[in-house]
Amino acid sequence: MTDSGREMLREGLAALSIDNSDDIARSLERYIAELELWNRKLRLVDAAGDELVGRHILDCMAAVPLARAVLPERGTIADLGSGAGLPGIPLALALPDTTVALIERSGRRAGFLRNCRAVLGLSNVTVCERSYTVPSHDRYDLVVARALTAIDSEFVDHLLRMFRDGGHALLLKGRRERIETELGSVATSDAVFDIKPLVVPGLDAERHAVIISRRSP
Repeated sequence: MTDSGREMLREGLAALSIDNSDDIARSLERYIAELELWNRKLRLVDAAGDELVGRHILDCMAAVPLARAVLPERGTIADLGSGAGLPGIPLALALPDTTVALIERSGRRAGFLRNCRAVLGLSNVTVCERSYTVPSHDRYDLVVARALTAIDSEFVDHLLRMFRDGGHALLLKGRRERIETELGSVATSDAVFDIKPLVVPGLDAERHAVIISRRSP
């Protein structure tokens, strides 16, 4: 990792008012090193170096305040199609009192996630090697996903089935126009959608979070 990448990471965490930012930055540096090492074989992310810090790491960390706002104390998080561990691993580092399940169907990528769990000492993380579409009795306070799939009726139904009482989903997306187009195709009256702008330090791109909740009876 370059000196400029380290500086970008620390300045970004400070701009986002992340607690314990120095300790988290050191853990994120180790995580980035594992990403860059494994990326050669698994193609986990489409960026490297300073671009990886801005487009992927800080992009995920920008969602921490929103996640914290909807999570109960010692809440549970599921990261769907976790892949490279984004956003699940950054959230696990920033929210150590939560329990985070990284759900990933690819055995090779699940192996990478287990390696990161060991290297980073993430006792609050579990790796679930399966598709998020496989029925499960597990329920979560917050379901997160990034660059996974379009928001449609089927996907929203999957999300709602995974909620604990009072649960939410937090989806990291790009342009608002595209989000509104996707939401326009959702045929359900059971969900409420809230689009929140995200400001990612050092990233000149339109980013939003979509918060999905179950509609009250």
